[in-house]
Parts: sequence; structure tokens; C-alpha cells
Amino acid sequence: MLARAVSEGLDQGQEQPLRRISAEAGGADPALERKNLYEQSHDLRALANLVNFLEEQESWQELLHYAEELFRRTRALEDGARVAKVLDTSEQYGALFAFLSTHQDLVEQLPGLKTRWSWALYRDGRVVDASAVLKALAANRDDANDRALRVRIAISSGDWGDLIAYTNSEWSNQAERSASELLTAGQLANAVGGIHAADLVIAVHAGTRRSQAGVGQASVLGLGAIERRRHPGLRRCSCLESQHARSCPAPVAR
Repeated sequence: MLARAVSEGLDQGQEQPLRRISAEAGGADPALERKNLYEQSHDLRALANLVNFLEEQESWQELLHYAEELFRRTRALEDGARVAKVLDTSEQYGALFAFLSTHQDLVEQLPGLKTRWSWALYRDGRVVDASAVLKALAANRDDANDRALRVRIAISSGDWGDLIAYTNSEWSNQAERSASELLTAGQLANAVGGIHAADLVIAVHAGTRRSQAGVGQASVLGLGAIERRRHPGLRRCSCLESQHARSCPAPVAR
């Protein structure tokens, strides 16, 4: 049937995708077929098809070269965002920092790229710059990635006052938080002398969102927080950074 269509004047741009579909139906490797189609034609549509397929398969290492090539050819915002996503997801943080540094025009257009840029600055040790980007983002949204980075920046810079302010904010927004988030905030409040340490862990018990795993931790923490409330002179936890920085989630790839 394909041969007949070709004989009747099917152009090459239509023929090659049909050959790929036919080959895949016969058991051929779909990624390899798409690569071969692009390498033979260097057609932009074939490249976009290949990139979309590799992204769907989460073949990050394989995808990077083709995603960069697609962005080089289109300069489109969504294609630049894809390159950043691949670099971030594959933990190529140095390359991610360099890419976003070069393409600040893209960063300014997309909140998701600003999020990646704030984390990139933090990883590079530029906590003041990371904090400035983060505050601009947080002014317009309430996002788990932003909250996690705020905690890490405060711990890295020894800003216990901001950690207390953060735990107070988490208490105010408890209805929008998971048991895990409340428990983490309670741990932080307990470590830095926040006034809502006990309240936060009690909320884990009281809320319908609690899990069995969280209840045991909350029970232990709740006792400590109540004792701290009774004896405010208790020494702050000396292992704050090692204990609590690990409890903050890593950024979600978008």
C-alpha cells in the first residue's frame, strides 16, 4: 500500500513518517526509527517528533543532545525550558547554571525557569541572589519548592529569625499543608524556639491528613516541643542543618 502511494506521487515529507510507522508496526525500535528519520532528513518536524518521544520515555541522557539542537534551531521558550528540565532532572547542575545564566531572557518569561534559576543560584553558593529571586516568586504564589528553598537558604545563612517566621507562616496555612509538611515545620520550630512547635505537631494528630508513620514522630516531637514551651531556656538543637536540611524536598522537575 505504501509502495502504491509512493508511485502515485506521495512526497518524501509524507513518505518517511509513513515508513517509520510501518516499521514500528513490524516491531522496530521506535526511538531508533525516529533517530534514523531525523538523521536522514534533518527535518525540523522529525527532530521535534524525536524530542517529544524521548521526553515521554524520560530518556534524559539521550534526549539532551536533541533537545539542545531543537532549541538551537527554534529559539522557542518551550524548547529552552525543556533543555533546562533535562539538565535539572539529570542533575547536571553546572551545565544548568551556565544555560540559565546565558538565557536570562527566557528565565524572565517563565516562573518554572525562575524556580530552577533560584535553586541553581543556591547550589552555586549565591544565597543572597537566590533569596532575591525566591522572594519575587513567593510574592505571587504559595509553592512547596519555594518553601523548601526558603528553609535551606535560612539554614545555610544561619537566619533563625526567618526560620521562625517560616514556621509561623506554616501554622497560619496549616489547612493547606500535608502531615509531612506540618511535621517538618514542627521540627524546625522545635529546633529554633518557634512558638508554634507544639501546635504544629498537635495539628498532625488532630488533622484527618495524618499517616501512621507521622503520628509516632509527632508524638515524640510533641513532647519535646511542650517541654521547650515550659522551659524556654532549653538549648537550641546544635545539629539543625544536618537534621533538618535533609527533610526539605528537592525541587520538582517541571
